[in-house]
Amino acid sequence: MEHTVYRLRYETDYYIKYQSVNSVGPSGYSATITNQTLAKTLPSAPTDVVMIDLTGGAITLEWDEPLDIAGRDITGYTIKIVSTNGSVANVVGYDGKGNPSRNGTLYDLTADTQYGMQVVAYIDVSNCLDTKLQAWSAVINVTTQSPTLPRTSPELVVGGYTGGIIQLVWVAPKDKGGVPLTRYTLNLLNGAGVSTVIFSTSDTSVLSYTHNDLTANTKYSYTITTSNAAGVSPTSAVLEASTDSITAPSAPSKVRQLTYNTGGAVSIGWDRSFDTGGQTIAGYMVYRFGELVSGVLPSTARTFTNKDQLQASTSYNFTVRSMGLNEMPSMASDQLVATTTAATKPQKALSLSANPGSSYLNLAWIPSGDTGGVPIKAYEVKLLLDSTLVNKTNVTTTNVLLTGLTANTVYIGSVRVYNDVGSSEEISTSMITTTKGVPDAPKPPSIRGKFGGNFTIQLEPPLFTGGSAITVMKVYKFSLENRVTPWLAQPLMLLVKDHKVLGLLSKRCH
Repeated sequence: MEHTVYRLRYETDYYIKYQSVNSVGPSGYSATITNQTLAKTLPSAPTDVVMIDLTGGAITLEWDEPLDIAGRDITGYTIKIVSTNGSVANVVGYDGKGNPSRNGTLYDLTADTQYGMQVVAYIDVSNCLDTKLQAWSAVINVTTQSPTLPRTSPELVVGGYTGGIIQLVWVAPKDKGGVPLTRYTLNLLNGAGVSTVIFSTSDTSVLSYTHNDLTANTKYSYTITTSNAAGVSPTSAVLEASTDSITAPSAPSKVRQLTYNTGGAVSIGWDRSFDTGGQTIAGYMVYRFGELVSGVLPSTARTFTNKDQLQASTSYNFTVRSMGLNEMPSMASDQLVATTTAATKPQKALSLSANPGSSYLNLAWIPSGDTGGVPIKAYEVKLLLDSTLVNKTNVTTTNVLLTGLTANTVYIGSVRVYNDVGSSEEISTSMITTTKGVPDAPKPPSIRGKFGGNFTIQLEPPLFTGGSAITVMKVYKFSLENRVTPWLAQPLMLLVKDHKVLGLLSKRCH
């Protein structure tokens, strides 16, 4: 006859004696024998393994503690899947080595599938002994249900926040219902508890979402659900999260070079700042080699063309910053290296205007900063009266004075820009002289020759004629008393510039 005594301590001496019993009564005790338990053995197999809960994607088992705990406390259990629909498997389905509870759930199972499972117990020295010595329970076969809803909602937590964003992170439910998850749906709740979907994705590998364009120092409430082919999970508990006080906006993203086919300019684009910092974005600023080249652009700006005398076939480094209403700038964006094309014709002047007089037009223009990537050689200026060319001149300055014009007359002025590659398009505009006026005083006559009884003078008409042709010029003499009297009897015609004065006494001052 054999009998096993369980629940003994390891490496311990036990003193044993026994007696016999019949219908009359017990015998006396036998002689005492001594036996010592071993230092290290493994527990026997857990007993009475049963299924206590079941869905399409999970199985929960329960069991009794092993009869022989190897003289030590049980520290945990593992459930192993040994077969799937009859096919041999060897996969840990539940790892509870640090949990002495006598139940465990296997997740991520497939619906309508039979699983064969065994349970093994662990003690503190289990890892010191060969796993071949482990005692596994008898196999229990359980078939999962047809697909069921995800049993729980995803677990929703806050991953981070600033003044303008809240990052939300979630963990997929363990019990997915036996079929793949098909969607996550994130909801924002208003003060009345009414929810609005702010994010939904069928890519179930996505486990986070950043809610942006938020207001600083404000509380927001969220819930989340997931779904599979069987339907939608329960809704999660409400997660409340608050933004920080105002922070700097994030840097603009995706800074890139745009197509711009000249040698003297670079066009770049960017995406808006994702995180406003909890305030309104006031604008954007573009830097070239760290120097501001754009001023503050509007908050709607997404492109900028730099035409600041750039050279052809040359690379330039650009960054972009955003700025909040409180003038708090973002960090600089990632650096963009942008390259101009080979040299091209210059771009036409940006504007053309004229300051008019009765007989002149003072033309001025603002050249484009895009020179084509090489220096400007000249500006060609034309002035037309109807279709008749009145004046044509080349200058290197950005203004020119055109004189000898008719008062109260409409002219067409134009400017064309030249470099070594060619000319720009022409810019032109209408311009009108003012009403007639008296001419400016002419310059003093100049002496062309002196003789004993005569001398020759040269007359030049004034630059500003008052808007009508100078037809006559008069010569006057001054007396010692500063009286001015006509000298020549007849007015001198302008077409004759040199005039000889006769009948004078020699060696006299006139």
